[in-house]
Amino acid sequence: MQRGRALGNGMNRDEIIAGNPLENYLKRIGVYLRRSRNGYLCRCPLGGHEDHHPSFQVRNERWTCWSHPGGMTSGTIIGLLMAIEGLSCGDAMRKLQRRF
Repeated sequence: MQRGRALGNGMNRDEIIAGNPLENYLKRIGVYLRRSRNGYLCRCPLGGHEDHHPSFQVRNERWTCWSHPGGMTSGTIIGLLMAIEGLSCGDAMRKLQRRF
């Protein structure tokens, strides 16, 4: 799905991302967030590696995991839903659209 392209109800990807703050989703699934200077820090909710110290950063509408296997990983709430809930991109966007 292209950035800025309207979906069936007239909403586009950027509006869906802006209307679904990452910190709200993470809190809803039970992730403890610690406020930092630039946003929030927490242990990585994606799994796949030992995370004894917060390596997952949420800043504005993007997240970054600094210690994920294979190197740094980052994305938006759409990619996070895809990874955590096993959804396709379209399904993740539809789920977020309903919450908008």
